[in-house]
Amino acid sequence: RKLAINYAGEQASQMNIVAPMTFIFNEIEHFNRIQGEACYVEFKKNDPSIFGSGFLKKAKTFEIDLLMITPFYAESLGVSGFSRGDKVLDYLVIDKTDELLVFKRIQD
Repeated sequence: RKLAINYAGEQASQMNIVAPMTFIFNEIEHFNRIQGEACYVEFKKNDPSIFGSGFLKKAKTFEIDLLMITPFYAESLGVSGFSRGDKVLDYLVIDKTDELLVFKRIQD
């Protein structure tokens, strides 16, 4: 719950997010929609452009507001090289720890 409050704040109930499966089970009632990070690896099997910035482009098509990606999936999806403060398409890296890489959609 602490992570959700830290990254999503008061807007959580209106947000669409990508998160690890463990997060989904603990936080599902607090967000508008949660997708597992693993689903993008499955998408990538049929569409290799879902890698690096292509992953974020795909997330935008689902109107994802917040992405919390574990190191394994960050590597698999080609985003592990991004650092805190990087702007990629419509997303900003707001945090990078040993446990998570966090992107938040930049609002217009």
